[in-house]
Amino acid sequence: MTDKFRGKYRILCEYNHQTNDFNRKLNGTLEDIDCYISCMSGNKIFHYGGNVLQCYIPSITSGRNIIKQLYAKYINPNNITTEMKEYDVERDGKQTHITKESINIVDKNLYKFELKNSNNIIFDIEESDSEVLFKFKYVDSDKIIPLLKPRTSGANISPFSPKNLPRNKDYIISGEELKDYEAIKAKIPSEYVLRLGLWTNNYLKSLVTKRNTWDDIKADIRLKGLKPRDYIHCIGKWEDYIKYLGKCIDEMENI
Repeated sequence: MTDKFRGKYRILCEYNHQTNDFNRKLNGTLEDIDCYISCMSGNKIFHYGGNVLQCYIPSITSGRNIIKQLYAKYINPNNITTEMKEYDVERDGKQTHITKESINIVDKNLYKFELKNSNNIIFDIEESDSEVLFKFKYVDSDKIIPLLKPRTSGANISPFSPKNLPRNKDYIISGEELKDYEAIKAKIPSEYVLRLGLWTNNYLKSLVTKRNTWDDIKADIRLKGLKPRDYIHCIGKWEDYIKYLGKCIDEMENI
């Protein structure tokens, strides 16, 4: 999945909700079987095995509409009719008038029969009360994936990047406590702004002990869903951290 589509579509990986981290194999390497192409409306495309992909659509209506579009174009265009329908929808609090093509099946029994053919562009179609799944071959990716509206923003980001893990956006450091931090940040020349992240990382490493390893610290940061700076504040090391940054600034200015 990552080899074929990274750089083209945004690829994500399911994570462990108990640890807020990605699952790993017994040897400690990352488990990549749960990677998927992230699409709009919660649609996902997984690697099923070999040259086969599987599409997951969390909406019966949307899933059936996509299957109809594929049927009309690639399976039996003679068994459909189309008509333009007009709708009034509310967007951003305003009524918008739209026109949309609707696909109607002529012979529904034939439609159901033909969708069971494993030689079709899509196959192994499944429905539950709330979702639709179907499989397709990698060779047909360019015909099918665009219908799922894949995300392209962040296509070059690794699926295992910490950016893809949930963040605790509600954690707040008071303005009074941030004053010294902002003052230190203001002293860093723009060309050296990345040093702040390096110093923060080095400070966290200074907290390593035999009982609290670097892996333990990183795991706790992910579990709490905090930025490194916020995590330091959370564990009660804020004043010590500010002093450490002050020393780093003094050393930089003396170079």
